[in-house]
Amino acid sequence: ERKVSVGFLTQLSTEQHTARTFEIPACRGFFLGTRTEEHIEIFRPGIDADFFSNTEELVEKVEFYTRNEELRSRIAQKGYEKVIKLDATYENRVKGILEFVVAVRSESVIHA
Repeated sequence: ERKVSVGFLTQLSTEQHTARTFEIPACRGFFLGTRTEEHIEIFRPGIDADFFSNTEELVEKVEFYTRNEELRSRIAQKGYEKVIKLDATYENRVKGILEFVVAVRSESVIHA
C-alpha cells in the first residue's frame, strides 16, 4: 500500500495541475502535490490534500504523513469526497466534451 502519492509538476510547463491531481484522491489516495494557485483553489491544504514548495518541505511532509496514519487517512478520505463532489471523473469529462462537440456541430448546421 502506498502511503503518500506525490504529484509533481514540471518546471518547464505552465501547468498548475495534472490528471493525477484528481486521480490520486479519486482512488482514495493521499495526495501531496506541488503548491500552486489552482491546487489551493481545488483542495484545502491539510484538509483535502497537502502541498509542498521545495524539496526540503516535500521530505518533511512525506516523513510526517508516513508517521501519522490517522491524519493521512482522514485527509485522503476528504480528498476523495472533494473529487466526488466536484464530479471530476473521466466519464463526466467525456460527456462534457461530447456535449460541446454536439453543440458546435449543431451551430455549424444552423449557420450553413
